[in-house]
Amino acid sequence: MNLRIAIIWLGMLIIAGCATSPKQGTRGAEWLALNTRTLQLYESGALDEALTSARQSLEIARTFRPAENADLATSLHNLGIVQTARGVYDEAESALREALRLREQLLGPNHSETATSLAGLGTLLAARGNDAAAEDLLLRALEIWGRGGSLPPAASEAMATVAEIYRRKGLRTEAVEMMRKAVDARQKALGLQDHLLARLLLRLARVNLDAGRLEDALVAARRAEDIARDVDQRLYAQALAMNGEVALAHKKFSEAESALSHALAILQGLGPSALGPLSDALLAQGQLLLATNRPGPAAEAFKRALDIRERILPPNHLDIAVAAGFVGQAAYAAGNLQQAMELFTEALTISRKTLGPDDLDIAQILFNLGVVHRRLGNLERAETMLSQALEIRQKRLGDRHSLTIQAMESLARTLEERGDAARATYLRERLEMLRPPQ
Repeated sequence: MNLRIAIIWLGMLIIAGCATSPKQGTRGAEWLALNTRTLQLYESGALDEALTSARQSLEIARTFRPAENADLATSLHNLGIVQTARGVYDEAESALREALRLREQLLGPNHSETATSLAGLGTLLAARGNDAAAEDLLLRALEIWGRGGSLPPAASEAMATVAEIYRRKGLRTEAVEMMRKAVDARQKALGLQDHLLARLLLRLARVNLDAGRLEDALVAARRAEDIARDVDQRLYAQALAMNGEVALAHKKFSEAESALSHALAILQGLGPSALGPLSDALLAQGQLLLATNRPGPAAEAFKRALDIRERILPPNHLDIAVAAGFVGQAAYAAGNLQQAMELFTEALTISRKTLGPDDLDIAQILFNLGVVHRRLGNLERAETMLSQALEIRQKRLGDRHSLTIQAMESLARTLEERGDAARATYLRERLEMLRPPQ
């Protein structure tokens, strides 16, 4: 299962209304102060407090006249991106769509703040797995911003989300190139070595890692580490954890363990504000422990990550499904097939409520369930799960992708065990044609 980003940092809060703002006296000053506070809380990761502030701002904006005004759109937008980061997607989508409607009506379809709402909604839809609609909105936003001659800082976040969409499509080269553009846009807009640039560099490291460009991933992760060291200890720990993941991909297990242990020590000392990154680092540590044949400690690390996410995230948040999937992997490695089945089933239930039907993470969970059911002797269930996984991978990745071939092989083996020799033989013959020459 892919490790999705735990919290989406949009970096797109607009803390002041536009020139047509109807702010009135002390209420207007209070509104502006609340939006500033929302931004500060959001950037620090204090999402529950940011939500309270965003809702208070919205209450004030609803008292302004005329009833449909630019400040109301700003408050709705801010509420939407905070709820996106919290994983409360239905409320986030409602707020962001209303903010977009107001900005298109009041400011016009080509205004920079309209582009900001397009990008915010696009990022939400990407989080929900609706990649096609998300990509369209994000590219529209980038086009609007581009007409102004220079891209604003928010454009880098939109580019980063497009890069994530490309990564999920299997377009690894395109993902890396778009993420590089995101980093460049951030630097050109502000010229700062700041924490937002460090976050983008970590995302660049991630797409390079997924593309197998380990040296490029290491360069980006180390640069993020250098920036964050004296700026943000939480982010510095995340950079260390990324360096650990790169070392793990290199099979440099001792180096990976050192980096991840350092990251965990920092994060555990930072308190509640670092719980999200702590859960991410625990998942990375669990993967290292599995890779070094320590399924028991791996299960403990994965379970700690799952416990944290269940405590700090809303029910049915996608990151809970990710952690449950990793706990299931550890259970499978330890031979606890029934527990693995239950955990993979939980992950599938949550993911289907959030992601589109053709999402590759859903395909991975279906594949895992299919393998577990086959080993448990539930061959009919195994066939169903593996067939669904194969269908998604064929549609998203094509017949010749290694993950598609993996699913086809497992389905063929299941059909053989069921006694369906004809279909198994057909799949085996297709596999011979699809496998790359040795």
